[in-house]
Amino acid sequence: MTRPLRVALDLAALGGEATGLQLYPRRLAEALDRATGVGVVLWKGSELAGPPTRVDLVHHPLFFSPRVGLAHPLVVSVHDLLFEELPEEYPPRVRRLLKESLRRAVAQARRVLAPSQVTAHELRQRAGVAAERIAVVPLAPTLRPPDPAQRDQVRARYALYGSFFLHLAGAFPRKNLSGVLEAWRRLPPSLPCRLLMCCPRDARRRVVQQVQAAGLAGDPRLVLTGYLTSATLAALMDQAVALLYPSRGEGFGLPVLEAMSLGTPVIASRIQVLREVGGDAVAAVDPADPVQLAAAMVRALEDPRWRSELAERGRARARDFSWERTARETCAVYRAALD
Repeated sequence: MTRPLRVALDLAALGGEATGLQLYPRRLAEALDRATGVGVVLWKGSELAGPPTRVDLVHHPLFFSPRVGLAHPLVVSVHDLLFEELPEEYPPRVRRLLKESLRRAVAQARRVLAPSQVTAHELRQRAGVAAERIAVVPLAPTLRPPDPAQRDQVRARYALYGSFFLHLAGAFPRKNLSGVLEAWRRLPPSLPCRLLMCCPRDARRRVVQQVQAAGLAGDPRLVLTGYLTSATLAALMDQAVALLYPSRGEGFGLPVLEAMSLGTPVIASRIQVLREVGGDAVAAVDPADPVQLAAAMVRALEDPRWRSELAERGRARARDFSWERTARETCAVYRAALD
């Protein structure tokens, strides 16, 4: 019988309550224990919860984490190479640091985990990683379905007493807030809906400036939030008419999968990685064409049958992604790294 593995999983890059990729290591640790019996040692920086000799390998789930403990075999996760694909979105110093971190990580790792075929291709083409060292292991939804009380609380907090669209504005231009705002401008003012824009605190000034530049500063139907806990985001996403995700670049597109798992229709970019994740369960639009986005938004509001079909296809698609699957496939990569 194959003995259970013990893996040091690095949490050094993580803060407190988080969403998206920041939750990935925690969900993975839970699923590894539940689905595979892998023993996970939670690691922060250079401090191991137990002697280093008692783990079989080290997994850095964010490749730019501190690189210590390299007496053990190493597996790293690289979620995207957007700093190479869209260099204009990163300050030169940050891009240099990420590029050097990636170089060190993939040079030292026995196996490299990518969440999508698109990211795997970028690793081969831009980082020179041999195909046999790359394993594509998709992510899984990190948000928990909200209960009725949570739904009511967030509606009251943001005064969302009617239909609303949700857009995760983010800190990067690739999230295409400008396209969302231009599409919003094209909607008939009589349509009974609001636009909820979620963004981290450090992006709020840029988002406000874009709203002003679009001539929408006085639009009472626009709602701007700050940082949201995962529970609040789930309660909002669960009630939205649709998630607007016309991003110009992604390594996976986790919010698309999150929305589908909650039964929320998704209007997303017609780019390869989002088609890989969403398949035919998303309404695909050209991210450079706000007219297409506006038309999809109108249809989502006015065609409940279409909206319901998107929701059902999304739920079915999301069932292909689970943390148990992610854990099993990750465990197989661990064992391959030790062969």
